[in-house]
This record gives sequence, structure tokens and C-alpha cells, in this order.
Amino acid sequence: MIAVLSLVALTVSPSAGAQHPPGKVLVLDFGLLDGTMLPRVPDELARTASLGPLLREKLAAFGIEVIPWQSPPAQVALIESGYLPAHPDELAALGREQGARWVAVGQQNKFSFLISWLNVQVVDVDSGLIVARAEGALRGSMTDRRMTSRTMDSLALQVNDLLRQLASRQTSPPP
Repeated sequence: MIAVLSLVALTVSPSAGAQHPPGKVLVLDFGLLDGTMLPRVPDELARTASLGPLLREKLAAFGIEVIPWQSPPAQVALIESGYLPAHPDELAALGREQGARWVAVGQQNKFSFLISWLNVQVVDVDSGLIVARAEGALRGSMTDRRMTSRTMDSLALQVNDLLRQLASRQTSPPP
């Protein structure tokens, strides 16, 4: 798995993205949708709370300008309920208030004690539409920081690539 992630990371050309910077990104904290028999245990809540900051950190490492952010509890509740992911126009309004070009919102769907599904939606602040999605499986114990970090590496790579592709489409001359 490490070799695959390393190989994927090596195939991304850092200079390709430099030609078309994606603009500022507002990354919200993740919401937890916990369908297990023992939902919302403290270790899982702590891991979920680490996902947004990890994604911000890893995107910044790719050279993307990330707006500093910490979601208030009421906003996290709206993400967890599915309201904000279903209302990209409201995410776009928040992004405009913060000076962002894009807004990324993530959810962790935990359906067993050892596997969660992570998804990130990217919203175009100008159009108010969901323009990209990134997904990944988070496997292992709730306290396995190494696996959490590896999964977030994969998500950050996907989001980075998607943002740079979107930016290049917007700045490319018409055919």
C-alpha cells in the first residue's frame, strides 16, 4: 500500500499545478455518521475531529492556499446531519464570506468498528455547485494514527489533483 501511494505521489507533477493555482480553499471539519452498535465513542470522536485539520495540513503541503478554519459545533452538526453537504449553495456563501474559491466538506461514514468510508465534496464558490468528490476507506482501530494519516494522504492527493484540474479548465483558452 505504501509503495502504491508513493508511486501515485511521484506521478503528480508539482510544476503542472504551479501553472494553474487552484485558488484559496476553505476546508471544513468532518462530520461523523456513526451507524455502529456503540456509536460516538470518545476515540472515534477524536479521530473524526482530527480529519479536517489533517486535510488542511496535507493540502497546504501540496502548495494549496488553505484558509485557516475551525468549524463551530453547530456547523459540524449540520455536516453530520447531511444538511450542509446537501446544500452546496450555503457552503458557497460561507466560502465567499471567507474569501475562498472552493469549499471542501467531508463526512466519515462509520459502518463497522474497523472500517469507515470518508468522502469529501468540493463546492465551486462561484456557481454554488458540487464540482468534485474524493473518497477513501479508513481501516483499522480508532486510535491508529498512522492509518488515519495514510488515508488522509490519499484524500489530500485526490483533492489536490481535482482542484488543479478544475483550475486548469477555468484558465485554459477555449478550443
